[in-house]
Amino acid sequence: MISDIILNFLDGRLYEFFEWNSDDNFEHIKNIPLFKVESSVLEDFIFNKIKCSTNFLKKINNKTEVFASGIIKRIEYATILTDGNRAIAFEFSDKGEKLTISSLLLDEEEEILDLVTDMDIISIEYKILEREKEKLYTRKEQFIKNYIIQDLKAAYINKDYNKIKYLYEEIYHKSNKNIEKQYNKMITDINKNFNKNHFKIFHILKLINVK
Repeated sequence: MISDIILNFLDGRLYEFFEWNSDDNFEHIKNIPLFKVESSVLEDFIFNKIKCSTNFLKKINNKTEVFASGIIKRIEYATILTDGNRAIAFEFSDKGEKLTISSLLLDEEEEILDLVTDMDIISIEYKILEREKEKLYTRKEQFIKNYIIQDLKAAYINKDYNKIKYLYEEIYHKSNKNIEKQYNKMITDINKNFNKNHFKIFHILKLINVK
């Protein structure tokens, strides 16, 4: 068991502690189970949609305690898994499906890694429901990507074609008289090929939208 750490359980992908937002729902963990696994297993749990066995759920059932407003509450199925190089916390449904995931603060992770040097590796029964296919973005990149897409969609719906034309020319340095083709190309490109060049578009939109 690991005691007295801070976790930030978030849906979907893993965000490193330096990507946490101040308004996230941080959990002050009193106790949580810890297991050492093979690196390949930890990677599967981090990057894929997985479902672990009933036997593993029984090992962690109601063993995670959380300080909350002066009382202790329990997370029904949660644990920290480590391969000796990383330590990551997971929360599961009563069916064993991964629900949320949390990185750890750097100093707390280092303390755990020091503790598990001689810990035995366990085997966890699980199956991969869906493999991660998309490129993983940082939290900032994902926010910027979503911001641009939503702004483009709003401009298209509101027939703000001058904005679409202007952004298209900023991205591709050429013009296209067909607004629909401009719009579709930008949406497709941002979804499939989002890169640092789109940060310029984000800053342009921020400037336009505050006026």
